[in-house]
Amino acid sequence: MYISDYKFTGLSRASPDTLLPWQSVELLVAACNSLKTMNIAVNETPAGKCIHCGLPLPTGPLNNFDSKLFCCRGCQFAYKLINDLGLSDFYRLKEKTPPENPLPAESINDSFSWLDKEPHFSNLVNKHSENSCYLHFQVSGIHCPACIWLLERLPMVKDGIIKSEVNFGRHEIRINFNPAIISASQVASLVNSLGYRPLFAVNAGENQIKTLRDLLLRLGVAGLAAGNTMLIAVSLYQGDWSGIESKYSNFLRYVSLLLSIPALFYSAVPFFRGAAAAIRTVKPNLDLPISIGLVSAFLLSSVNTLRGYGHVYFDSLCMLIFLLLAGRVLTEKSIARAKTDLNYLEIYLPREAVRVVSGVEQRVPVQSLSSGDTVKIESGEIIPADAVVLEGRSYVDNSILSGESQPIAVKEGDNIFAGCKNVANTLLARVTSAYRASRFGKIVAALEEAGLKKSAFVKLTDKLSTYFVLTVIALAVLTFIIWSASGIDIALEHTLALLVVSCPCALGLSAPLAISVAAAQAAKRGLLFRREDIIERLAKIKTVFFDKTGTLTEGLTRVNSIYIFSENGDPGAVNPEEFKRSQALQKLAAVIAALEKNSTHPVGRALWGFFAPVAQESAVADNPSEKPGLGVSARINENLWFVGSPLYLNQPHSVSLSNVISKITAKGLSPVLLACNKEPVMFIGVGDILRPGVEDLIAGLKRSGRKVKVISGDNCETVKKVAAQLNIPAEDAIGELSPEDKQREIEALKSEGLTAMVGDGLNDLVALKTADVGIGVRGGAENCLRNADVFLKIPSAENILLLFKAADRTLRVIKRNLLFSFIYNVSAAALAISGLIGPLAAAIIMPLSSLTVIVSSGWSRPFRNRI
Repeated sequence: MYISDYKFTGLSRASPDTLLPWQSVELLVAACNSLKTMNIAVNETPAGKCIHCGLPLPTGPLNNFDSKLFCCRGCQFAYKLINDLGLSDFYRLKEKTPPENPLPAESINDSFSWLDKEPHFSNLVNKHSENSCYLHFQVSGIHCPACIWLLERLPMVKDGIIKSEVNFGRHEIRINFNPAIISASQVASLVNSLGYRPLFAVNAGENQIKTLRDLLLRLGVAGLAAGNTMLIAVSLYQGDWSGIESKYSNFLRYVSLLLSIPALFYSAVPFFRGAAAAIRTVKPNLDLPISIGLVSAFLLSSVNTLRGYGHVYFDSLCMLIFLLLAGRVLTEKSIARAKTDLNYLEIYLPREAVRVVSGVEQRVPVQSLSSGDTVKIESGEIIPADAVVLEGRSYVDNSILSGESQPIAVKEGDNIFAGCKNVANTLLARVTSAYRASRFGKIVAALEEAGLKKSAFVKLTDKLSTYFVLTVIALAVLTFIIWSASGIDIALEHTLALLVVSCPCALGLSAPLAISVAAAQAAKRGLLFRREDIIERLAKIKTVFFDKTGTLTEGLTRVNSIYIFSENGDPGAVNPEEFKRSQALQKLAAVIAALEKNSTHPVGRALWGFFAPVAQESAVADNPSEKPGLGVSARINENLWFVGSPLYLNQPHSVSLSNVISKITAKGLSPVLLACNKEPVMFIGVGDILRPGVEDLIAGLKRSGRKVKVISGDNCETVKKVAAQLNIPAEDAIGELSPEDKQREIEALKSEGLTAMVGDGLNDLVALKTADVGIGVRGGAENCLRNADVFLKIPSAENILLLFKAADRTLRVIKRNLLFSFIYNVSAAALAISGLIGPLAAAIIMPLSSLTVIVSSGWSRPFRNRI
């Protein structure tokens, strides 16, 4: 078998036409060099080595082009492409520094080709259309806002990538790409080639452990080198005082040089990778000044060692690398912990599931489930995946998805959904969609997608960090020039201290980490945010609008009074209990029951609950139509019936009609009209009670300086009576509003500041979307998060108030972090420039700045119970 006969999986996926010049070179060189790692016999011939990769030429027919010989067609193609791109200097530079043993690039060995295969493609790639897919995964190696900038520049680097968004707090990236141009595996490989290791849900935990182990191993090597070089440095320093023969001094210097090589060229590689990416994309980052300092110290020390005189800094260099790596390990672990806390799937789905294979039960991680698996779900357990019931009958609590408080009955053939709870008997079910592909997983995907939308503070810190590194490098040059008069050694020491101590990490972590911690704590309390910037927006809210029914009140509406119109149009009061016993009124009960049968509005459910048991015969509603803010209409027995708001009549009320409405509202009840062919038939007075703690909610919002208004489709008098109980001025309580009216009320106050709307996730759709922040308290996560920005699993008054209080606390934490970052960087830079701290002290102080921000954010606990 010839090398030229071997086909590359990784290379076959890449189209040279879609790669930039430097990517083409890297990919092709790596592909050809990878052949060296394969068990393919090659024998060197008198012809020598391949002009492209330097590997021995194989026996048998040789590939040639332009009078040059190649080991395979891949190298021949690479040579031609490199020359066509005008990059022939590649070979000239290669001749100057020929490698002893050509080695393949590591990235080509991990082509991520499994991403293009099932079930991984369905579980990890979200396909929106034929030309638009999303790949969402964690990445290791993100250290500062510059890393974010680099990764978000991918569309400029590679054709087929539409958009790239990074969540710094969770170390995640979401890439929108065109699958017709670039595959998912190529997307992951591109990120990997930039020095950021992709971590997918199927192996994220394992890869995180490997990444941490790699850092710890590098830390160990640096520590070993630092300990030994410092012992040698003690001997050299002592020799400077007491005298030491030059041959022993030079010997110790060379030993220090050898010991520092693994520290610099192995332990410090993560910093060099980051610096290389910064240079490649012309985007300065944190690793760039650190790398400049490390290389400068090593070169100066090496030159002085070869010259036999002058100071050497091998001990400081190794200790510097050790301390920098120690700080990075601590920072990575802290960020990983915050990232894990914000894993919605781990919070709301079980960690394990019972999979049944050939009658044998196996407890497996929920991530390993795939379509077609059979799972066993005991009573009281959370359903691990979307599935179809195979055996058993039970009741399932779907409130997390639908908002329905009552469990529903399920039997063989019925669908059940991940995140919901089996509350009765054991079920055996076949998985249809697992983990991220499940119905709940798609909700989480929407949340994570929205989490990539940066808040104003995060955008500000990103922008500041970009200029920060450039400023530090400029100051470093200035520092070197100023101190060079005192000697190159002193100038280098102070410059190195400045490059190390000036760290944008604390600045970059200030906002995203505080927001991530707050979002994680909120998720554990059942509060979900559709966008990352919601917490910041909540803190800036000036006016809070409330719907009345089901928001300020319990939503457990009851029928309290009934008025029936006689043939001459005069209304007469009927006791609700007498209505139940009246045979003559059964038809009206059947009509209302038919109209409200599928209603989800609290008033509609109350009407159906009262009249459905009364009706002894059923009525059929033909094409019922629900009009938001008004009610439900349908044809029943060729007549057009309507039940809902009196506004439906759309005409001035008669005296008798107005009197009935006044009697109902005087009792604090809401009037509900039943009309046939737009003629009033019956009025129903329905009432509700305030939610527990709603008085404290309104008082707390007022104390925080926010204005509170009630806007409702309910009767004006009823709305004002409820507002009066909550000490809300009558002018701030407006009733009888249509959805469009509510929209106009909110828009009218937007000029005074940000607005929030607290209402029903289904019936207040327009108002929730009009407000700067919509807070849905009914309808389940799926519906609420489609229309609102915040979903409350438990829509208590305490949680609504906590939402605003926590946002205020988070904003204070962000400001505190930014202030500390500013004070630290100004003070540390001043100390380094003035020569008051050296490189070692700088290396100790630098990670402490990031850790201070991490501790400040982690201990803030904005969603603590105390309000």
